[in-house]
Amino acid sequence: MTQHTPGPWNVSVEDNNSFICDQDGYTVAEIYARSARLANHVNANARLIASAPELLAALECLDNYVCNSLSSDYPTGIDIESDAFLKARAAIAKATGES
Repeated sequence: MTQHTPGPWNVSVEDNNSFICDQDGYTVAEIYARSARLANHVNANARLIASAPELLAALECLDNYVCNSLSSDYPTGIDIESDAFLKARAAIAKATGES
Protein backbone atom coordinates (compact mmCIF):
# COMPACT_ATOMS: atom_id res chain seq x y z
CA MET A 1 0.00 0.00 0.00
CA THR A 2 1.17 3.53 -0.74
CA GLN A 3 1.98 5.60 2.34
CA HIS A 4 -0.79 7.99 3.36
CA THR A 5 -0.33 11.74 3.42
CA PRO A 6 1.53 12.56 6.64
CA GLY A 7 -0.42 14.17 9.45
CA PRO A 8 -1.44 16.20 11.17
CA TRP A 9 -4.57 16.88 9.18
CA ASN A 10 -6.88 19.79 9.88
CA VAL A 11 -10.49 20.59 9.07
CA SER A 12 -11.71 23.77 7.48
CA VAL A 13 -15.39 24.49 6.92
CA GLU A 14 -16.82 26.54 4.06
CA ASP A 15 -20.56 26.84 3.40
CA ASN A 16 -21.39 23.70 5.46
CA ASN A 17 -18.79 21.69 3.52
CA SER A 18 -15.67 20.31 5.18
CA PHE A 19 -12.18 20.08 3.78
CA ILE A 20 -9.49 17.93 5.38
CA CYS A 21 -6.07 19.43 4.68
CA ASP A 22 -2.52 18.34 5.41
CA GLN A 23 0.02 20.44 7.29
CA ASP A 24 0.95 22.25 4.07
CA GLY A 25 -2.65 23.18 3.34
CA TYR A 26 -3.22 20.68 0.53
CA THR A 27 -6.64 19.03 0.48
CA VAL A 28 -6.63 15.38 1.51
CA ALA A 29 -10.41 14.93 1.37
CA GLU A 30 -13.58 16.92 0.80
CA ILE A 31 -17.00 16.23 2.28
CA TYR A 32 -19.98 18.09 0.91
CA ALA A 33 -23.27 18.58 2.74
CA ARG A 34 -26.28 18.24 0.49
CA SER A 35 -28.18 20.49 2.86
CA ALA A 36 -27.52 22.67 5.90
CA ARG A 37 -29.34 19.99 7.94
CA LEU A 38 -26.47 17.57 7.25
CA ALA A 39 -23.69 20.03 8.13
CA ASN A 40 -23.23 18.69 11.68
CA HIS A 41 -22.77 15.14 10.35
CA VAL A 42 -20.37 16.34 7.68
CA ASN A 43 -18.28 18.24 10.22
CA ALA A 44 -18.21 15.29 12.63
CA ASN A 45 -17.14 12.96 9.82
CA ALA A 46 -14.43 15.43 8.80
CA ARG A 47 -13.05 15.57 12.35
CA LEU A 48 -12.96 11.77 12.47
CA ILE A 49 -11.15 11.56 9.13
CA ALA A 50 -8.71 14.29 10.16
CA SER A 51 -7.79 12.34 13.29
CA ALA A 52 -6.90 9.20 11.27
CA PRO A 53 -3.10 9.70 11.14
CA GLU A 54 -2.89 10.27 14.90
CA LEU A 55 -5.23 7.37 15.67
CA LEU A 56 -3.19 5.02 13.48
CA ALA A 57 0.07 6.17 15.09
CA ALA A 58 -1.40 5.68 18.57
CA LEU A 59 -2.61 2.16 17.75
CA GLU A 60 0.74 1.21 16.22
CA CYS A 61 2.52 2.55 19.32
CA LEU A 62 0.23 0.56 21.58
CA ASP A 63 0.71 -2.57 19.48
CA ASN A 64 4.51 -2.19 19.66
CA TYR A 65 4.35 -1.60 23.40
CA VAL A 66 2.25 -4.72 23.95
CA CYS A 67 4.46 -6.87 21.71
CA ASN A 68 7.61 -5.63 23.44
CA SER A 69 6.03 -6.23 26.85
CA LEU A 70 5.10 -9.78 25.90
CA SER A 71 8.66 -10.51 24.82
CA SER A 72 10.06 -9.37 28.18
CA ASP A 73 10.77 -11.67 31.12
CA TYR A 74 8.19 -9.95 33.30
CA PRO A 75 4.55 -11.06 33.51
CA THR A 76 2.33 -8.43 31.92
CA GLY A 77 -1.22 -9.64 32.40
CA ILE A 78 -1.90 -8.57 28.81
CA ASP A 79 -4.36 -10.77 26.95
CA ILE A 80 -3.58 -10.61 23.23
CA GLU A 81 -6.85 -12.38 22.53
CA SER A 82 -8.87 -9.64 24.26
CA ASP A 83 -11.57 -7.90 22.25
CA ALA A 84 -9.81 -4.54 22.61
CA PHE A 85 -6.46 -5.81 21.34
CA LEU A 86 -8.05 -7.70 18.43
CA LYS A 87 -10.05 -4.60 17.43
CA ALA A 88 -6.90 -2.46 17.57
CA ARG A 89 -5.03 -4.91 15.36
CA ALA A 90 -7.95 -5.07 12.92
CA ALA A 91 -8.08 -1.28 12.69
CA ILE A 92 -4.32 -1.14 11.99
CA ALA A 93 -4.71 -3.76 9.26
CA LYS A 94 -7.63 -1.92 7.68
CA ALA A 95 -5.77 1.41 7.72
CA THR A 96 -2.60 -0.04 6.24
CA GLY A 97 -4.32 -2.20 3.62
CA GLU A 98 -3.36 -5.49 5.26
CA SER A 99 -6.93 -6.72 5.78
